[in-house]
Amino acid sequence: DVNMGIIKNVVVEWDGTGLPPVGTFIEYRHRCNVAWRTGQVNYASSTYLILVEDESSVEQHYLTTYMEVRPIRTPEQIAVDELCELIVEHYGAPKMSEHYLGLARALVEAGYRKVEGEKK
Repeated sequence: DVNMGIIKNVVVEWDGTGLPPVGTFIEYRHRCNVAWRTGQVNYASSTYLILVEDESSVEQHYLTTYMEVRPIRTPEQIAVDELCELIVEHYGAPKMSEHYLGLARALVEAGYRKVEGEKK
């Protein structure tokens, strides 16, 4: 059937290996762009990625070779990324260096959380 690849309102798990399955919610960015965006995959091949952007609900298509995709991050992964940014901002080291990433993971796993209103 031509419409087999079209899935609506289905949650699909993806571990980041290979291409994201149709229906998967992902984070994506063009390799030239720093900002990650979120969307739902409507089609993925070695050539094209077609998805609906969460912000605009508009279907977009991209050349796969210029895109980076990853699964939606967990709250813990977001906390690690934010902590890495704070550490790098303070020490001025290259963003997300492995040493700081390991330190951030250890702090988050130990229960560290930024309390709103605290100074950076």
